[in-house]
Amino acid sequence: MIDVIKPWGELVPLILGALVIIIVGFIIAGTMKSLTLSLLSRINLDGYIGKFSGCPADRTPRVSLFLSSLIYYLVLLFVLMALLELFHLTMLVDPIKTLLGSIFVYSSRFFGAIVLVVIAWIIAKMLRMAVLGLLNAIGLDQKVAPRLPNISLAKSLSDIVFGLVFLFFLPAILDALALTGLLTPINALITKILAYLPNLAGVALLGIVAWIVAEVLRKLTVAGLTAFSLDARLGFAESQVSLSQLLGNVVCGLVFLFFLPAILDALSLGGLLTPVNLMVGKLLAFLPNLAGALLIIFIAWWVSRFVRSFSFALLQASGLDAKVVAYTKGISLSKTISDVLYALVWLLFLPAVLDTLALEGLLWPVNGMIGKILEFLPNLFAAALLIAISYICGRILAQIVAGLLSGFGIDAFLEKQGCVSAASKEYPPSRIVGMLVLFWVMLLAIMETAQVLRFSLLADLSAKFTVFASQILLGVIIFGLGVYLANWANRAIVSGGMVNAKLLATAARIAILVLSAAMALREMGIANDIINLAFGLLLGAVAVAVALAFGLGGREAAGQQLAQWSECLKSREHPTNK
Repeated sequence: MIDVIKPWGELVPLILGALVIIIVGFIIAGTMKSLTLSLLSRINLDGYIGKFSGCPADRTPRVSLFLSSLIYYLVLLFVLMALLELFHLTMLVDPIKTLLGSIFVYSSRFFGAIVLVVIAWIIAKMLRMAVLGLLNAIGLDQKVAPRLPNISLAKSLSDIVFGLVFLFFLPAILDALALTGLLTPINALITKILAYLPNLAGVALLGIVAWIVAEVLRKLTVAGLTAFSLDARLGFAESQVSLSQLLGNVVCGLVFLFFLPAILDALSLGGLLTPVNLMVGKLLAFLPNLAGALLIIFIAWWVSRFVRSFSFALLQASGLDAKVVAYTKGISLSKTISDVLYALVWLLFLPAVLDTLALEGLLWPVNGMIGKILEFLPNLFAAALLIAISYICGRILAQIVAGLLSGFGIDAFLEKQGCVSAASKEYPPSRIVGMLVLFWVMLLAIMETAQVLRFSLLADLSAKFTVFASQILLGVIIFGLGVYLANWANRAIVSGGMVNAKLLATAARIAILVLSAAMALREMGIANDIINLAFGLLLGAVAVAVALAFGLGGREAAGQQLAQWSECLKSREHPTNK
């Protein structure tokens, strides 16, 4: 019994000691965790790390909780070692001791790296604030805002400085952590960056010089063109696009383009330098041509504006618009003609501009087009002159004809004959005849104009229409004479006092009208065969009707007459018998 109880008596102190170590260890671990978490929360370690990493507030990493938990479990690890030592479990204690030794050895390196990270962060933060303050002081964002409206260049440059500082501290941090596998390539990268820094400094200097020169030239260009009132002269005053500003921006872009080869050379970008040099060389060789073309364009603009203003003033002084206002319906003929002359001047200068710019692909077709236009212009001028002279002569002839007819009393005569009504005072027959004369003269003028302009189709149509119109006019005259004769015969028969005078007068009138209508339609050339056939059938029907009426209605009289004629013939044949 004693032998059984004795081992348990030896284990009781060990168990009690283990309980004490566990309780005390948990108390110490919990206390250390609480103290560490409280201390890290007071210094707001999570907030700094979140601000540094750029994470939102709801996603900030809980570094304080992680470190306090790490200390908590380290203390428990020491408690575990004490328990194992208490029970003399050396086989488990030795590896844990080795692990803790490695952790303590590496923790010094880890805390050294953390110190370096903190130092790097402080220096990078200070340099970023200094660079950002300097760039804001010189107003970099405001100056580049028109070209980079949605980008803060000052913030971007300060962030680059911040990243470079961390990059320079990165080898020391990796060395403190004994990460030699990463240290070698990082050192090589930083060496190349440091070797490239002079190039970047040169590029920055060239960029600053180019920007200063471009801004100065842009402002001078805009100021000069504004003083010259270029926008107002070219009609861009009310436009949303300012031509002066546009040309100033073009000059600014050209300056940057000329600095581009030097910038690429400073960056040692040979692959891009050669084509850019070729492009800039061609551009420099093209600049004299461009300057000459701009000079020709300026001369063309000045001459065309002068021609337009002079021609418009001349036509306005001649009273052209007032004379043709009834026919143009509010359109200024003077302005139209001056605009056409303005366009013609520009068209004449266009080949010189294309030749100066060495645009052979456009020069030949444009020259051919302008040659045809210049060849066509004399014919066009002759046609316009012919139309104008014909119109003037036609108006004069129309007035003469209308005056003569009115003087001879044609209007009163036709009104008396009932051919026109007394209410048509605005357009009497004499005026209508005058308008027909004007129409005829203009029709002949159009036909001749089409021949002058070599519009063969229009000339043929005009000739055919002239022939057709003459036929229509002759037919109308014939029918008008028929109407006059029909009315005259109607009045003459009615005034004669014959039996059934009205019936005979109506029949005579209808017969004359039908005859005159047939003659008029035949003269117009409208369905000649049908008209001849219809008139022949009508005349035959009338003759048959007369013959039947005479035969059926006068049989007795006809018999008596025939008997008398027969007696007369017999008496002449046998005179001796009497």
